[in-house]
Amino acid sequence: MAYVLEPMTNDDLPRIITDAKSDLELSRSIQNEFREGIKYPRKWAIDHENNSYLFRSSSLGLSDSKCCLDGYMFFYQNKAFSVYVNGSRHRHNGILGWVSLDREFKSAPPQDPGFQQAFSEACYVCWEGRLIGKTIFSAEQQDTE
Repeated sequence: MAYVLEPMTNDDLPRIITDAKSDLELSRSIQNEFREGIKYPRKWAIDHENNSYLFRSSSLGLSDSKCCLDGYMFFYQNKAFSVYVNGSRHRHNGILGWVSLDREFKSAPPQDPGFQQAFSEACYVCWEGRLIGKTIFSAEQQDTE
């Protein structure tokens, strides 16, 4: 795997804040989340060779175990994405969850296989392999699975 799990430090914040500026809403969320720096140990899945990373974001996700919604910042091919995964209906069927670029699950993620593979791998690493299942990026993929 290209991604490795590493501690996130306050030295990483300038880069994260700069990267998030490609999306106005994401930029505001990231600045709010890290207003006073990193207060507790956090880790991120990072691929140094391909300049890509992913971390779970408390301000992006809805910390609601009933709906199993997680929010992430995913930096891929020089662009930051807010990515949401909702596994409420499928988590027990070998599927990690539906992937969307918005909380309402109206915006499909890029259908680029590279994006999908990178996000899935980074998510697996971010969760330290504890989550077993596939991420679903489209209705067609769900039918295939």
